[in-house]
Amino acid sequence: MACQIGTDLGLGPADLQWGVTAFALPSGGLLLLFGRIADLYGRRRLFLAGLTLFTAASVLATLAWDPAGFLAGRALQGLAAAMIVPSGMSLLTTTFREGPERDRALGVSGLLLSLGFTAGMLLGGVLTDSLGWRSTMALNVVMGLGVLLAAPGLVFGMMGLAAAAGGVLAPKLAGRLGAHRTLVLGLAVQALFTAVLLAVGTGGAGAWLVMVAGSVACFGHLFAIVAYSITATSGLADEEQGLATGLVTSTQQVGITVGIPVLSAVAAARSDALRAAGDGFATATLGGVRLGLGVDAAVVAAIALLVWFGLRRRA
Repeated sequence: MACQIGTDLGLGPADLQWGVTAFALPSGGLLLLFGRIADLYGRRRLFLAGLTLFTAASVLATLAWDPAGFLAGRALQGLAAAMIVPSGMSLLTTTFREGPERDRALGVSGLLLSLGFTAGMLLGGVLTDSLGWRSTMALNVVMGLGVLLAAPGLVFGMMGLAAAAGGVLAPKLAGRLGAHRTLVLGLAVQALFTAVLLAVGTGGAGAWLVMVAGSVACFGHLFAIVAYSITATSGLADEEQGLATGLVTSTQQVGITVGIPVLSAVAAARSDALRAAGDGFATATLGGVRLGLGVDAAVVAAIALLVWFGLRRRA
């Protein structure tokens, strides 16, 4: 899709990343602010305002005639997401009592998140191939309108399925082991099976390894997300839930906004160095990907250790 956008709008290869960054910067940077606004001025009101803005921004991105119009639409989508996520999450955490009831609700939320991500990736690819990139932006318009119409009666749609299973099972395990142990377990599984991906080669068996190891890593990732949400929102009054859920989601967005460019830069630098040393394109690219995955696995493992010792002392 990125290549089609670049061709249609005149964005060069080096500028295509702004399609992601223009969304990620406001969505990550403003989550805490809008989480607090939701606490003070009304969660449902902010949630619906964010949905309205997201739908309008998607129209702008769909009809974009030049790079500025497209990036403005993406930035407004990010702003709207910063309004929707903490207000929606705090609606959930204030509707269900702290304990098993809220833990199950957060697990269902993680399930829907992973299913939505999976369906979006698959459907987005099909739409881009058949109708072009604008159809994926138009789909956001349709979905936004659908949610807005349904909102008066609702408080709140192989790797994705594994992540969904993690979202379902995490609350049950958190009830038995405790949220902080479940968080560490999820991070450890994610780190371990990300490291397994270092064995990927250029042969046909690599696809199966990516599918299996990637699925288990996603399973651990959803375990960690649900346990993190439980830990961050436990023991707080209702009027602080918007700020807490904003903090939860903002840290995830910071990870995306910072992590993806950093890991991409590490992988690209390694690939360039290998090509300069005489390696072929495939070998050099694989070497860069392996280094990026190795750094990712090491960082997640280090975070698991920090969480284990930090929360252990607090307990």
